[in-house]
Amino acid sequence: MSLALLTPVVPVVFWAGGLARAPSAIHARARRPLCAALLAFAVALTVNVPAVYVRVDGWLGIPNVADLVEHVFGMLGVFAVLVTLSQLGTRSGAHARQTWTAWGWARLAVLAAAIGASVVLFFSARLPVETAHFTDQYGHLPAIAAYWSITLAYFGVALIELAQMVMARLLTQMPAGRVKFTLFDPVGLGQSFAGFMHLADHDESLVGSRIWTEKEQIDQRLTDLTEHMETVIQKYLRNEYASIEQYNAQAGELAEPFRFLVVADFPTGF
Repeated sequence: MSLALLTPVVPVVFWAGGLARAPSAIHARARRPLCAALLAFAVALTVNVPAVYVRVDGWLGIPNVADLVEHVFGMLGVFAVLVTLSQLGTRSGAHARQTWTAWGWARLAVLAAAIGASVVLFFSARLPVETAHFTDQYGHLPAIAAYWSITLAYFGVALIELAQMVMARLLTQMPAGRVKFTLFDPVGLGQSFAGFMHLADHDESLVGSRIWTEKEQIDQRLTDLTEHMETVIQKYLRNEYASIEQYNAQAGELAEPFRFLVVADFPTGF
């Protein structure tokens, strides 16, 4: 299927997922963030369809404002995903409210600042000519370059936080020693995952002894992971087990840890 055909299909998937969860989200507070994330992404992706893009501009009477709508709803969707992951494992509404009080307001302030700055930069650029190829037409303008930089920076920071949340959840949900990470951070020089290096004080193998930042180091670690996968397939799984889960169910104390590759700022360093 070509990209041109996928462009209108992908929003339909998000609309279907969001609307299917809407009835239960109305009555269950814990389900609302995921529903909101799906619907926000659905709006952003729908506005990105050229025919819809032009219509939105016509309805609102502002040339190219559909691009701003797309950016704003994309950031709202990412924020809702962060909230969804932050609430996983909470046992009650009171616990969820405590988590939000401790965690949510700072993230909400960052979101509001990113959206506010994007709005200011968009309208300061003065874009009189309507175009469905917004970046090609106006990407050279300083205000629009900054506008895009804010969106990409917000997505980048949010995605790193998403990775940190998933890592923390894996560590708390899996048996001790059954999760090992290989960490790449070529731009942040290790700062993105620095908090997890405390694990190395107990067992260096949990985080591969360090966070890898140089291209040569990254290439070598990828080679090591590939070789380990070959060993697991040929020595442990063979033709007896379809997955590492099946093998571990029989292996007992000899169970093979799950290994996760976590990359910040991909594809930098590859």
